[in-house]
Amino acid sequence: MKKSNLLLLLIVFFLGSCTVLKKVETVTPDYSVSLKEVELPANSKETFGDIITIESLNDTMRYVFEDEFFKIYWYVGFDRFYFTMFNKSSYPIKIVWDDVAFVNMDQSVSKMIHAGIKYSQRNEAQVATTIPKGAKLEDILVPVVNIELDREWTIIPLFNEHAIGTDAVERASVYQGKTMRILFPVRIQDIENDYTFVFKVDEVKAMPTTITVHDEKAEETRGAILFGICFIGLAGIIAIPFIKHL
Repeated sequence: MKKSNLLLLLIVFFLGSCTVLKKVETVTPDYSVSLKEVELPANSKETFGDIITIESLNDTMRYVFEDEFFKIYWYVGFDRFYFTMFNKSSYPIKIVWDDVAFVNMDQSVSKMIHAGIKYSQRNEAQVATTIPKGAKLEDILVPVVNIELDREWTIIPLFNEHAIGTDAVERASVYQGKTMRILFPVRIQDIENDYTFVFKVDEVKAMPTTITVHDEKAEETRGAILFGICFIGLAGIIAIPFIKHL
């Protein structure tokens, strides 16, 4: 086979193996979640209205809870909770991770893991963390029930709705007004204080987004063109010996 014919076939093969992509404008569900309420220990004298505030950090809304023992910042992510906790007391604060629990919007309960725990060890005991007085802890919390192994480890979104399109937004709207809770016990001087942070989905709206998808029509057109090129090329290869004998 001549080099020119081989080159033609290689070009056709290369073009045929390339995927044709296009950008499409669509929408995806966007959730507005707030720290709605904090259920305090029975002996607490603090009141709800004085201890929850809102702050903005890098255009991200964080919710702040504060009492005489600690100050904690919360941010709800796509598949996990982020928090920063400051120990305001004169004593060390201990977080017993195995006592932390997540109550989903359907009222199902799950254990949670924090940063540094391997997904493969998600059901094992976690070592407690102590925050000395005047110190802070930056960490995350992930519901164990949302961690799955399917060839590789993945975390299911908190709202279990990450599809795209108007239909996806309509399906996601059922979450509006529902709540999630984190039971977050802290130990101070060997006394366990049970705090429950209640997060509410205030609004679900359509967020414009751009996605990249296969352009099936363009691929069909390209396939027809490449078929024609191959047909003409092969016909030419077959015809050349006959032409030479003329």
